[in-house]
Formats: sequence, structure tokens, C-alpha cells
Amino acid sequence: VDAMRDAATTVLTGTHDFAAFGQLDEPGRSTVRHMEAWTFDETDEQLYLTVRGNAFLRSQVRAFAGTLVAVGLGKLSATDVARIRDSRDRAQSP
Repeated sequence: VDAMRDAATTVLTGTHDFAAFGQLDEPGRSTVRHMEAWTFDETDEQLYLTVRGNAFLRSQVRAFAGTLVAVGLGKLSATDVARIRDSRDRAQSP
């Protein structure tokens, strides 16, 4: 969970173009969003992710969760998450 939290707070927090993590409801609109805060709450068998931002793309939080799980499993690093974010390519995100 520490690697997930680190990737979220260092790579996904702030104002970025999140086209790689979601879809627009209306083509031609901006995919730039501002993510403000991340919370990871653990129970015995579950992990709850809460993210606060100014707006979200369709499926953005689901894509964040899948990407961060890959980080937690050691399949991706924070550097990989930054590369995915900067690619603006939805196919790059798990």
C-alpha cells in the first residue's frame, strides 16, 4: 500500500492531463483535471481508495485503482505511472 500511496501522491496529485485514465462524455472537451487528495483505508481483507478532485473523466477512478493495484503488486513503478499519465493513451493504463 505504501508504493500505491507514493505513486498516487507524487505522480497523480495536482493538475495534469488525465486522458490516459478516462474517457470524455463529450468529445473535444479538456481532459485536464486537478486531483487534490488520496486516502487509502485498509481493513483485514479490503482496501478502500478515496480520491478528491475538481472533476473526473468517465472511468477515471476505476483506471486509477487498477493502475495503483498494479503498483502495489510490483508490476508497475511510480515512474511507469508517470509514463502512462504523460502518454495520454487510454490503452496504456491497466
